[in-house]
Amino acid sequence: MITKYSHSIRGLTLLEMLISVVLIIILLGGLQQLSRQLGLGALEIKSRNEQIKQLEHAFMRLERAIERGNGLLIPRFDNPATLHDESMRDLIAVGLDPQLDRDANGVADADNDADGAVDEDLPADHTNDGAAGVIGLDDDGNGTVDGAGGSQDNDEDGITNEDWLDDIDNDADGSTDEDMNADMDQQVIVDADDDGDGSTDEDWIDVVAFYLQGNQILERRPAINAVDGTDYDEYVLLENVTNFSVHLISDQNSSWPLVTIDISVIDNAGATHNLSKTYRVGSRL
Repeated sequence: MITKYSHSIRGLTLLEMLISVVLIIILLGGLQQLSRQLGLGALEIKSRNEQIKQLEHAFMRLERAIERGNGLLIPRFDNPATLHDESMRDLIAVGLDPQLDRDANGVADADNDADGAVDEDLPADHTNDGAAGVIGLDDDGNGTVDGAGGSQDNDEDGITNEDWLDDIDNDADGSTDEDMNADMDQQVIVDADDDGDGSTDEDWIDVVAFYLQGNQILERRPAINAVDGTDYDEYVLLENVTNFSVHLISDQNSSWPLVTIDISVIDNAGATHNLSKTYRVGSRL
């Protein structure tokens, strides 16, 4: 007995084909959107990571400058005679690391007279830059840059040489020894030759500063073998900054005070990142 089997193959109808095409288009569109979202997510993560990395780098530079800083110039302790708070600023300035020797010539960069000591024979203009306080910066936070007191007005308060080297706040402005004249201790024993080497006023304070300009934090450092306080280099340390605040914390160890730094930045995706750290000036010297 022979049994015969038969079958037929029916093709897709036009409607079924159209439905299939629509479903494929929808599926491909969903995949494309998912791929785009994943790509944007990756870019946001990359932007965030880059901004955080730059923020951490900025704090590394600040930490080294502050903890190896040879004294704090800005900010200052609050002056009770003013209406603004000198201890809260958007900048910080310290003396250059007294051990730093960038050209490896055996002489510290801050040792201007190459006698083995640093900042021991200041001129009446402590920073040797021809300006009141630190040139180009608002030292006392009153909104005026370089003041009107002349180059010997080191604290930029309009009065000159009113606070000499004795660890006392002689002018009652909250800070000590910040506006000495060329005879730093005012004893007139060796007059302006404070280190007794036969030369006068030959070793000034070399300034390292960080300050906010627009949405950028700039870093200023003395040039190698600087001829005076106007011989410095500046570059952008951090961009996209929305906040840079420096708070000088009053404590008993006022010669080597604590400062708290707060920085906020915004990345390309619009996210804000904040970081805050506290350092003691000169703690690593």
